[in-house]
Amino acid sequence: MWPEHLDITRIITLADNDSWGMHGDLGAGGWIVMIAMMLLFIGAIVFAIAWMGRASARGGSPPEASATRESPVETLGRRFAEGEITVEEYRARREALTNGASRAESSEREALRWHR
Repeated sequence: MWPEHLDITRIITLADNDSWGMHGDLGAGGWIVMIAMMLLFIGAIVFAIAWMGRASARGGSPPEASATRESPVETLGRRFAEGEITVEEYRARREALTNGASRAESSEREALRWHR
């Protein structure tokens, strides 16, 4: 019924035997290695996303930069030491930082009265 070259049993036998060498058998060891590599790859992607998320949540600054950040009072003292602000400005701003804005306004008015 079928021609010789279209014999279905012969075609199935060729496919089962994998006579072309296209489907190499890795065995159990190959599958274990492939699964381990896939898990490592997915873990690396998850780690990278979490690491970038933490960096952006911190404002993108490296950890050592936040540890060495100076307080507002230290910044004020540094600016005064470098000569950027006067004694009156230093005292008024330090008062505002340490005791609140209401006392600083009265100190500033007093400083202006003495300055005139």
